[in-house]
Amino acid sequence: MSRRRIARWPAAVLLVLGSGSLLGCSSELPTALEQDERTLLVWGYVLSRGNPVAGGAGLIDPAGAVVATTWVETGRYLIGLKLPPGTRVCDGYRVRVAVEVGRSTRIEERGLEPSSGDCEVPLTDRAKHTLDFFFVTDTTQAAGTP
Repeated sequence: MSRRRIARWPAAVLLVLGSGSLLGCSSELPTALEQDERTLLVWGYVLSRGNPVAGGAGLIDPAGAVVATTWVETGRYLIGLKLPPGTRVCDGYRVRVAVEVGRSTRIEERGLEPSSGDCEVPLTDRAKHTLDFFFVTDTTQAAGTP
């Protein structure tokens, strides 16, 4: 992978997901207990022509704010958020991924729907969703490149 390509994709991920990285800033790392308190979990695969890609994913609330972020590593992501029981997550919550595919940065956003998982956070369990993202490799070339 070229240095130019490596340097470019983190900037795109930060641009797309940057506002969420400031949420909940603290000097402490989350504990395992805090991770278990997440009542909404969304996971899935991010692939380009069947191959895993890397990048970032953000969970967006109905108001349009990025409320959680995570890395997409080896073509997979898991993102979660603590919400009160009874919260409707199919009414505006969505996941946005930003990855480098071929020579371009691709961004795609998908909403949580009944077909992807639970639409309401249950009293004693978690709302779980699976959202997969599939990209086609960019075959265009920039001017002056071989």
